[in-house]
Amino acid sequence: MLRFKLSLLFTVGFIAISLLSQGQSNALADSKKYQSLIKKADISSHGFIGVYVQDGDLRLEIPDDIMGRDLLIGSRVEEVSSSKNAVAGQMMHNPMMVRFSHDDKNVFLHLVEPEIKVDKNDPISISFKRNNMQTVMQAFKIEAENPETKAFIINVSNFFNSQIAQISPFGGASLGKSIPEATKTISARAYPENVEIVTQMGFVGKRNSFMCSLHRSIVLLPKIPMRPRLSSSQIGYYDEPKKELSSEYMDVKSYAYAKRWRVEAKNEDIERHKNGELVEPKKPIVFYMDNSIPEKWKPYIKLGIEDWQKAFEAIGFKNAIIAKDYPINDSLFFENDFTNSCFRYVTNEKANAMGNHWVDPR
Repeated sequence: MLRFKLSLLFTVGFIAISLLSQGQSNALADSKKYQSLIKKADISSHGFIGVYVQDGDLRLEIPDDIMGRDLLIGSRVEEVSSSKNAVAGQMMHNPMMVRFSHDDKNVFLHLVEPEIKVDKNDPISISFKRNNMQTVMQAFKIEAENPETKAFIINVSNFFNSQIAQISPFGGASLGKSIPEATKTISARAYPENVEIVTQMGFVGKRNSFMCSLHRSIVLLPKIPMRPRLSSSQIGYYDEPKKELSSEYMDVKSYAYAKRWRVEAKNEDIERHKNGELVEPKKPIVFYMDNSIPEKWKPYIKLGIEDWQKAFEAIGFKNAIIAKDYPINDSLFFENDFTNSCFRYVTNEKANAMGNHWVDPR
């Protein structure tokens, strides 16, 4: 009986050691695969998401804590061979709201529709959930996993090398057949709250060829959105349309939120601001002036932008809106970065002005 117990204990211990050894072996293999992928990269950059570019291929390293977070993906024209369909800096569509999820083999990109709201405590929320599954836009095979941070490496080249219909700056324009050899990632940078990707794309049509560089931004939205304010037709705000379903009423309730700047007092100035003192905001609104604007015009553009300071002073903020030149020697500055507001000059035969903008749709 004693021999049986000893034998059993030895066998269980052996199985445990085997499993531990196998786990260490798998972790070592994952580590080698991960290191192999990132060491080959011509460009690497780390922010809330890591980016790696190798021979025009783009890979993202997405940490597990980013899964399920609300993100925006938007697109602007970086450069273009003809201004017939779009101009540099233009954004023709609102960004799309997305989330990442994963299983053992793939990372999924979900398209989120934030327009319709339902109270999660309302019984009809069960039906709403059944009838509003999140769309999977794309599935990306997990190529490697960072064993230390549990982040997943995925190749997103095919996705970003396409127009992405929901955010294409060319709308429904037919640009011709894509030229794979002329299509590649030429730049990618990661920051604490955004990733900036520039893709060169080539097209050939029946009558002419067309080249462009598209600037895509991935923006991490705050966990807690800004407090919304209902829009009113009496005040000239741009607005964000919303719909609400509720068991309290039979029809669909339609309304809109006002699109506003997130101008807030610094923590140490909140009480002063409440008491009616002028304070500087936590984050001022900065408009960068294009370096292609003639110098003789810039003082007047600056005056026009900063003339709005009077309006912000009426609600308790000084120096809330500022005009600056493009930072020439700042290699981290992207004028098409979604987190920057820019006043641009466009060479075009048609006299026109446009003021496209993006907001947190929540």
